[in-house]
Amino acid sequence: MHRSLRRRLLALFVLTPVLAVGVEAVIWLVAARQLEAGFQSWIAARRGEGWQIAAGPERLGGWPFSATVTVSGFAISGGQNLVPDGLAWRARRLALSFDLLSPDKLLLRSAGTEHFRIAGSPEIALAAHQIEAVLLPMSADPGEPDQIDITADGVRLGASSLDPDLIRAGNLAIGATFEQPAGDASEVATDTGTETSPGAAGMTRPEVALRLQATGVTVARAKLPALGRDIALVSLSATMSGPLPSGPAWAVGLGAWRDGGGMLIVRDFSVVWGPLAIGAAGRLALDRAMQPAGEGTARVVGYAATLDAMVADGSIGRGAATAAKAVLMLLARPSDTAGAPPEVDVPLRLEDRTLSIGIIPLLRLPMLSWPSGSR
Repeated sequence: MHRSLRRRLLALFVLTPVLAVGVEAVIWLVAARQLEAGFQSWIAARRGEGWQIAAGPERLGGWPFSATVTVSGFAISGGQNLVPDGLAWRARRLALSFDLLSPDKLLLRSAGTEHFRIAGSPEIALAAHQIEAVLLPMSADPGEPDQIDITADGVRLGASSLDPDLIRAGNLAIGATFEQPAGDASEVATDTGTETSPGAAGMTRPEVALRLQATGVTVARAKLPALGRDIALVSLSATMSGPLPSGPAWAVGLGAWRDGGGMLIVRDFSVVWGPLAIGAAGRLALDRAMQPAGEGTARVVGYAATLDAMVADGSIGRGAATAAKAVLMLLARPSDTAGAPPEVDVPLRLEDRTLSIGIIPLLRLPMLSWPSGSR
């Protein structure tokens, strides 16, 4: 009797992990097949919209804790109704996966150098030690935002051969959250004090919360040589809102977004570049000439050394620099850090392509040339 019981217990101890592994294998296989089917459905839907997509053979993996689908030679192009001349992107290998314990998050990883083209631009190459994107898929709950976060380290950006690099970055993080606030365009425009065109009334106003942070950036052809090529930090936290008309975005034009009260609200923009450190906030829109215009405030550190360097390399005139420096010195206050240069909070205004500190013009910006059909 005791021997029989021992045999049964031994069989139970042996069979339990085997059954557990078997159940886990079945769960993993079902999840991997669902991910594969979802990827194929996504490809079919995009092709139905006119996109050109190529993908090599698929390979399942990730067992036991995640389901992964890996494809080689992935390429997608199209979207002429979204951007003039369309978009194109190709990667040597693309892996899609999700954790079996956290199936609401989709993870994308790419390997090798990626190539992309936007609006008929020359092909651009992007390489990194690792590029990873986390997507929160569409939710049945309309109040749940959709979100994407992309991280990369050891970034190199340049022409198709990456020789030479145009931009390098030690670490890069980009994120976006898409929300649909309550109310139509006219209601939100009233809240923000902007006028809404009759054509924009009743159109939805999706909001996109944008996040960006890059450290250790090197720009090979910096437009402000006085500040050098190395940017220690660039970060942005902003919200873009505006009416979303039906139909292709570029066909209806940026003018509809502008007339409907479209705006970029910058909650924080920080740059540490050479002697200059800036933290700014404000809002931007498009004026009647389709040029950026807006206002805000900035906290500036290192302004004296920066203005002197800009005069030395001819970026601005000596008179403008002297006037700006005089105003800034009047507004400056000692830094909280011992030995650090003084800092100043200044009002900024961008109007008619001229950036001004208060009423003093500082810098004339080049004209932005939008693709045809965007007005």
